[in-house]
This record gives sequence, C-alpha cells and structure tokens, in this order.
Amino acid sequence: MFVPIRYVFSVFLALAATAPTAQAAPVATTNSAIVAVVNDEAITSYDLNARIQFVLATTKISSSPESIARLKPQILRALVDERLQLQEARKNDIELTDKEVEQAIVAIESQRSMEPGEIGRILATNRIPEETLMVQIRAQIVWGKLVQRKLRSRIKITDEEVTQMARKLAAPVIRQELKIALLQLPVDKPSRDKEVRQAAEKIVLESRGGADFEELARQFAGGAVRDGGNLTAFWVRPDDLDPSIAKALTGAKPGSISDPLRNSIGYTLIKVYDARDLPGQTPTGTEITMREISLKLRSSADSKEMEALKTIAEEIEKTPGSCDDKDIGEVSGGSVASIAVEKTTAMLADLPAALRVIADGMKVGDISSPLLNDDGVKLYMLCGKREGVNAPVDNERARAVVYQQRIELEAQKYMRNLRRDAFIEIRG
Repeated sequence: MFVPIRYVFSVFLALAATAPTAQAAPVATTNSAIVAVVNDEAITSYDLNARIQFVLATTKISSSPESIARLKPQILRALVDERLQLQEARKNDIELTDKEVEQAIVAIESQRSMEPGEIGRILATNRIPEETLMVQIRAQIVWGKLVQRKLRSRIKITDEEVTQMARKLAAPVIRQELKIALLQLPVDKPSRDKEVRQAAEKIVLESRGGADFEELARQFAGGAVRDGGNLTAFWVRPDDLDPSIAKALTGAKPGSISDPLRNSIGYTLIKVYDARDLPGQTPTGTEITMREISLKLRSSADSKEMEALKTIAEEIEKTPGSCDDKDIGEVSGGSVASIAVEKTTAMLADLPAALRVIADGMKVGDISSPLLNDDGVKLYMLCGKREGVNAPVDNERARAVVYQQRIELEAQKYMRNLRRDAFIEIRG
C-alpha cells in the first residue's frame, strides 16, 4: 500500500453528458458589485454569476429564477471557502504546478467518461470564463496539500478500528431495488412554475392523507399519465438513478411518496410500491500499480537542503526511467537525502485522495509532479491499471480506509476554524 500522501479533493462537478444551449455569460465590468469580503479580498458579482452559469451548464439543475435564488447562497459560501483555502495555502507556502491542474482536469473527464478537452468545450459553448473552473481546482488541490501537511500527524489509528473496518470491507455489498412510478408534471413556461408546484404539493399532501395517488395523478397530470390511464411502475436500483432522485429515495419504504423534485422539465413525484434486497455482491474496482520514488530528508535538514531536494526531484521527473527499474540511475541524493524506489499495487478507490486524482488522470508510463510531505518529496509513476478487479480485504487496506475517513473529518474541523477566525462580510 502507498505511504499516505493525501488531501481532500472533491471537485464540485456533476458534469452532464452534453452541454446545454449556451446561456448569457456574465459580463466583466470594472464596477462589478462586491458581494462578499474575505479578510482583505473581495468576491464580486461577476465571480458569483460566472460560477452560477458554470453550475447550470454542468449539472441538471433547473435554470429557473427560483432555482438560481436557492443556489446563490450555497455557491457564494463555496467561493468564500475557496478564498480562505487559497489564503491559508499562501500563508503556509503551499506550491501548485500547472501539471497538477492538468492531471486533475484529465481525472474529472475520465471519471465522467468525457472526451479529452470536453470540459473546455463546455466552458466555451456556454461562454463561461476558464478561470471560473481553474480557481475551484487550484483551491481544492492546495487545500488538500495543506491538509496533508498539517493534519497527518494528528491521525492515530487503533488496531480495533482496523479490525472493525476489515470486517466491514469483507461483508458482501447488499444492493436494494425499489419498484417505483414517476409522475412528471411539466412546467411549459416560467410563469406556470408556482401553479405546477402547488399542484404537485397538493397531490403529495392528499396522498399521504389517504387519497388514491393514481387517481390524483389522473386528475392533476392529465396527459402525463400513460398506459391505459395508469402509472407505470418498474424495478430500479436507486444508485442507477439521477443523484437527486436517489437521495430522495434514501430510506424509502413501500407506500411512501416523495416531495416534489424540481428538474429541467418540471416537477417529479415518486411513489414507492415495493422493495427487495439483491444477493450480496463482492465489490470490484480499478487496481493500479505504481512505482513510488521517495526522497527522504535528514531530520536536521534546513530550508536550503529542502530546495536542493526539490531540484533533485525535478531532475528525476525529467528522466524517471521505466517501471521495471529498481533505482533511478545516475541521480543521487548525495548528503541531502536518501532515495528509495518501491513498486506497489492498490485499489484506486482506497488511495489517498491526492493519489487517486493523480492516478486517474495519468496514462501508463506517466509520472507525477514532485509532491512534498513532512519527510521530503515523492513522485509516482503509473505502471499498470486493471478494471473490474475484486478488492482484497486485509489490515493494510482497512487501515488506509480508516485513515481516509479520519483525515477528512480533521479537514472539516480545520475549515470550520478558518471560517470562525476570518473576517467575512456578506453583502446584498
């Protein structure tokens, strides 16, 4: 298993398969209104509107005025958090390379089964500034590095925690299927949104009070009901549905009816008729093999020696050798550091977030940029990738999963403290 070099990387993207019709782009002006101040930096209405357009272009969220009004506070909070993360990273001299940003974008496109460069095309089609995405990615990468550098030493894991996690990982995954029917109430023009929403709420209220859901559907939905005037029920796994629908079905029992769900067409109501558990399945995933090159500093090293180590790492990045090499040829750490090369195999999903993003954005034979940690510098070379592999269960894997969960909790605390100690003024 890899020596943990991790950071929290949760890109705020739920990219659609195709970009929607271009929307009006935010106009940059020299007198854009200030919507928030974070310490000594301003967030403008241009920044906020550009991010809103980005979210609308890359998700299935409705672009109605009501949806945008609900989105604004959440997006503004995300922008504030990103400023705090970038500011904290600067204070701690956290570095970022263009290569790391490029690998992150490749990873996003790979995860979404997109063609190379498709994110850029979505931005261009919708006339969204590229910087809108770049700021988000840069903030998340440097924040992850900062979390790794400052919080890793706080994580203490007991043998009991490892044993419990190993048992959990070994248990077959039980997937649930639900028999549901969807009632779609379309909104044909914005002025009818309130009317349709009230109709949807009326159906839910009456049905939960004992009224016949199917009869109400016929009365309110009209032509939306098909199949001889009956709703068509079907079996489906919640995790195969749109995330917003899957979330609404969490914990749903037979007979339950969802709250109205807004989407690009209108409002959707879901009735659950039945539920069943599928046989337990052994988890599968992507297995990767990496060549790990570690440059470890002496415990008494000073800042000059650290700079020398970075120079050595950059030299290795240019001529790393092949995956079969057990050393790095003529490159030497000299008196500055010791250099070790190790080949390791792990499941992609179990990797620290930093390595997961790097590995997912690399082709076999690629090498990462030098990654700094408490001990020195590491580089990772992708040597192999296999899909559909049964994930092994052992204490090493269990310990890595526990570590990942714990450091993410520490990162959340760190972020809360930054918000508490910062000067944040929300305007308008």
